[in-house]
Amino acid sequence: MIYINTKSKSLLCFLLLLPIYVHANNGLTPAKSTEKIFILDPYGSPYATSSWLISGRDFMSEVEDKWITEKDKDKFWLRWSSLFINNVYNDLSMLFAHEVSGHGFRQRSFNQRVDGYGLSLLFGGMTSFISPINGLGGITHYNSYHLSDFGEKKFSYSDIELIKTIAGNEANAILANELILKNFKSGYLDYRNYNLFLKAFTNLLGYIIITHPHTRDRGNDILAYLKELEDKSHLNNIHLNTLQLNATIFFLNPILYVSIWSFYAYLFKKEQTFVIPHLSWDNMTYMPLIRIGLTPFGIGYYLDNFISNQEQTFLVSLNTGKSPFYTRFFGGIGCKTDELYTYKKYSLDIQANVWYQPKLLLKEGDTLEDKNYWGGLLGIHNRFKINPYFSIHGAVLYKTLGFIEGVVAQDGFMWQAGFSLNYV
Repeated sequence: MIYINTKSKSLLCFLLLLPIYVHANNGLTPAKSTEKIFILDPYGSPYATSSWLISGRDFMSEVEDKWITEKDKDKFWLRWSSLFINNVYNDLSMLFAHEVSGHGFRQRSFNQRVDGYGLSLLFGGMTSFISPINGLGGITHYNSYHLSDFGEKKFSYSDIELIKTIAGNEANAILANELILKNFKSGYLDYRNYNLFLKAFTNLLGYIIITHPHTRDRGNDILAYLKELEDKSHLNNIHLNTLQLNATIFFLNPILYVSIWSFYAYLFKKEQTFVIPHLSWDNMTYMPLIRIGLTPFGIGYYLDNFISNQEQTFLVSLNTGKSPFYTRFFGGIGCKTDELYTYKKYSLDIQANVWYQPKLLLKEGDTLEDKNYWGGLLGIHNRFKINPYFSIHGAVLYKTLGFIEGVVAQDGFMWQAGFSLNYV
């Protein structure tokens, strides 16, 4: 766990809570984005599938707004029905990210088969009727190697199962970040997108909260993660209460409370669009998100910084952590842009990461060593507008061996391709 002195804690709380004032006093007129982006890559990564989930969310909102007039929204039962239907739709989107583009992606990236997916109710599904809290759960079926069942020599030094176990929560962290990155320039989200953000952003937090230390559910990601860390290192230094204590860092984000408020503000006050809380200076806007993430080395601490100058948007992410079985800190920095450079019909964006972390143990013969290595990723994203309504997208990326959220663990080249629709 990272310890911060009292003055630093006060300063951090001030900086993170100040955007609430901006939220209450920003009077800009929201502008709706009509572009729908659809990206594909070989394994169905969280970055690619996030484009489909975000575009699908916007399309469903457009359909609803077309068929339900503003006058109809004066009826309380219609607003409640809208919240319930959108709540369930966003639950399904969050579960798709968690299972298909999370666990499923990691399984496919190691060239292993996914046997199927399952759906279940949480709390009897009742939370979907009265709150923005998740009412659905899911499971991904595949051959899972429980390290202690197969003997120490062959399996205890593999990070593959760890990476697959944490994949669902990391996929939703990416979905939340991509949703903000695409909308940060406008400065607004409607109540439906805020609901999707809330579910994705708090996926790990909620999972940790509802996990009981004595559950016998072998499909519980949190308990599986703790067990696999213990099997890897033969140490038992991270416990469920350690995760619970560190997860309280999520509550430092003002946007968390705005997203909860948006649900009830629409239901009782008919408010539909809400500011993304931020700090402003001249034409620059800034919002930090602070969270934890699970890594093959231990708990990671993330500071995701969204920065916009009304033309370009940047996501600059910092992360660090201290492993229970390494003496060194690990960490990294990443940058992803939105509309970085545009010339006539052509647009360019970049994605770059640099990290300093222990070597991933992905094959037999890899050994646990107390040593960090440098690694990195560089990607170029291109878009070419065919006409005012249709664009094609393509990207080429290269990374070295290492762990970053939402990207294959192995080294090598990667590609993405897709298209976007733009209409009024």
